[in-house]
Amino acid sequence: MVGDGKLGQLVAQTIALTGCDLLVIGRHRDKLANLEDRGIETGFANSVTDRAFDIAIECTGNPPEGFAIAHRALRPRGTIVLKSTYIVGV
Repeated sequence: MVGDGKLGQLVAQTIALTGCDLLVIGRHRDKLANLEDRGIETGFANSVTDRAFDIAIECTGNPPEGFAIAHRALRPRGTIVLKSTYIVGV
């Protein structure tokens, strides 16, 4: 999952309840520490191994960079879930 903001925090904690292997990628050490305290694995963009995941969830609100990281993490025929809010045309 990519994004450690408010939405990313909620999504990550909810997804973690499923017991899946979860890695949350973010930019903010303090926000990632909040997830680590809950037993969720975290890292920065350089922690993503190319084509390592079947599913990627994008929660950054940063269309070009967040999507690029999520896309790079996907295996062929993987699924990307876009859960972000973008302001277009402002």
